[in-house]
Amino acid sequence: MMPRTLDTPGLRRRAAALVIGAALALSGAGLAAPAVAAEPEHGALTAGDTVYPNVGNGGYDALHYDVSITYDPATNRMDSQTTLRARTERTLASFALDLKDLTVDAVTVDGEPAAFTRIHDDQAISYKLVITPAEPVTGEFEAVIDYSGEPNHFVDPDGSWEGWVRTDDGATAVNEPVGAMTWYPNNNTPTDKATHRFTIDIPSQNQAGKALAAASNGVLTSKASYSSGGVERTRWVWNQPVQQATYLSLVSIGSYRVYENDIELLNGRTVREWSFIDTEITGTQLTTTLNNRARMQEIMQWMESRYGPYPGVSAGIVVDRTSLGYALETQDRSYFERSVSFNTLVHEIGHQWFGNSVSPGDWSDIWLNEGPATYLPMAFAYDKGENASPPVARLRSSWNSRAANHASWAIPPKISDPAQLFNNWSVYQRPGQMLGAMEDILGTARFDAFMVEWHARFAGSHASQEDFFALATELSGLDFAPFGQAWVNAPAKPDWPAAPDRHVLRPVSEPTLGISGPGRVGGTLTASLTGWPSALDDVTIAWYVDGEEVPGADGETFDLTVDHLDKVIGVSASAENPRVAPLTEFTQRRAPVTEGSLSKPARPRISGTPVVGGALEAVLSDWDSANTASYQWLRNGDAIPGAVSRSYRPVSADAGRRLSLRVTASRDGYHPASSTSDPTVRVALRKLQRTPAPVIRGKAAPGRTLSVKTGRWDSGVKLGYRWQVNGRYVGTKSTYKVKKSDAGKRVRVTVTGTKKDFASVSKQSTRVRIAKR
Repeated sequence: MMPRTLDTPGLRRRAAALVIGAALALSGAGLAAPAVAAEPEHGALTAGDTVYPNVGNGGYDALHYDVSITYDPATNRMDSQTTLRARTERTLASFALDLKDLTVDAVTVDGEPAAFTRIHDDQAISYKLVITPAEPVTGEFEAVIDYSGEPNHFVDPDGSWEGWVRTDDGATAVNEPVGAMTWYPNNNTPTDKATHRFTIDIPSQNQAGKALAAASNGVLTSKASYSSGGVERTRWVWNQPVQQATYLSLVSIGSYRVYENDIELLNGRTVREWSFIDTEITGTQLTTTLNNRARMQEIMQWMESRYGPYPGVSAGIVVDRTSLGYALETQDRSYFERSVSFNTLVHEIGHQWFGNSVSPGDWSDIWLNEGPATYLPMAFAYDKGENASPPVARLRSSWNSRAANHASWAIPPKISDPAQLFNNWSVYQRPGQMLGAMEDILGTARFDAFMVEWHARFAGSHASQEDFFALATELSGLDFAPFGQAWVNAPAKPDWPAAPDRHVLRPVSEPTLGISGPGRVGGTLTASLTGWPSALDDVTIAWYVDGEEVPGADGETFDLTVDHLDKVIGVSASAENPRVAPLTEFTQRRAPVTEGSLSKPARPRISGTPVVGGALEAVLSDWDSANTASYQWLRNGDAIPGAVSRSYRPVSADAGRRLSLRVTASRDGYHPASSTSDPTVRVALRKLQRTPAPVIRGKAAPGRTLSVKTGRWDSGVKLGYRWQVNGRYVGTKSTYKVKKSDAGKRVRVTVTGTKKDFASVSKQSTRVRIAKR
């Protein structure tokens, strides 16, 4: 909403302070956990608001309003029905809605007639429809209220009008903060949002013969004309599927030019625009309005680029000829009076994010709506090159324009007097200045990220001053609570950050600096900053070795080399931001740097055939060239003395045993690391090449001597002999004298060749039969 005026722009006139009566203390507001075997209770007649304590109700959650209005502009007569679907976690003997003046004709709850009473207290601003169902309700329930009469506006404590306002060609219902109760029964608090459907049944033409239209929130789902009693009527149905506070509801009936268009959003989504401009608006006012309407897509896309996806389901404007003195951010399509200025359009579209999607949880926090909406037109103008001054500069200039003793500073944004709810300086300008100060502290990128998260975290719901500054603290690491107290609560001019000799923010927790990581050669140490505000962009880091700063070592990590062995490493961190208390920390490791630990090398592999006298060699893979390799050959796991080169020739002692190789990596400043190969198969002796079979020579008869023709064996081979007669060993010489007892038997000789480092080979002759004589 733009600041309300009664006749001229500027401050809303202050009416006499209204004395508010104490809230009816029936029970706490809002939903509570169900009690075991709870007795039926009466829903609270308050939502607990501090500015309007008797508006809003407790005990249930409104889910959906289906509002059907049949209206005659000529007589201001309304015949209506509102169906409320709600849910309670209690057992309610009664519950209340806010409704002013109109006559309630009938009420049913879950299809059964219900008793009801009315409370009408102008001084306390308490207008209640208290419903007592035939049976207590729990869980989800539905109430249908039939009502009629001539709706009238509500006069705020500051003297301005809201609610159902009759015009010369119809009516406009705009409701901030509590006017919705003048035309439909509802839980009139921004803390209880719901979906809505509005069915508006009106004459198709007014008495002057001009076509009439009915604008509302959400999407126009149907528009149907029919005849009734000789009168042509049109039924307009608007559906709002998004959560909506009742104060953002809109109905506007009149003679309008209706404009429709598709608006393309940044994520490819398209929303429909329905805009309504009074037909009596002409000339400069119409030209200005249409020119600015043409930029709606540009504004919405810019908002999305800065603060995330558009939260609505449609868009548009409603421009009527009233004398309310303000524009209002009714959900999806905002209301304007007579003309639409560009800055006001940006302001109201911005409210779709800040105010409509994220609403205040208490009317004392209305500055949460108006601060961002004041800031946004300046940011848009700067980003688009339409104003050379950034928002921070313009808002600081605004802050600086009034001295500390100016009376306007005495009314803080945290409003308690409803007559000050739309105080231009306190609710609009000062919160806008505060956002400029926050941007000055955080920088534009972080400030935008904060506003994006503010919307994302509370979209479709409500939030408070405490939520706002807690989120700023969470995201920045700076304690924004004192800042918020000074800007929002204090009846005095707050300090702008970076004022001379002032540092207005401190870290939310005591910053610490530590060193993590392995303190050995080859390790990497990391400067661990804990509790350092993210708002400090430039943290300067320096590393030290034995107290001496290392030139160029200014990163968050520090690599340890052999040069640092047995030395002590330290680090310092410092940060300065003219808007934040300066920070400097130094720390160092208690223990000096120790030797590093090399990674275990890959398991070596042995190439070659494991045979005595053969050649074996180590094969290394993925070897770090910075390491030195040493070797040790092993026999059955035991070190072979002197076998410490990369290659090895097996000896006789290795025969029948398994060989393996241990390779050790070493480097200055590091503990060595070893790896052992898989063992070979058992080492074999070499094979003789020439091993001919022997041949028995001589006559095989008793008394005769047999000899052996051995053939040509490898050089150096020693031969041995074993004679057998019928398989029995009878001699080991190179000759054999046949015995009488051998007659008729078979004789064979086996020759065995032996040579050092070679496997022995035995060869047998063929068997020869010995003659009997």
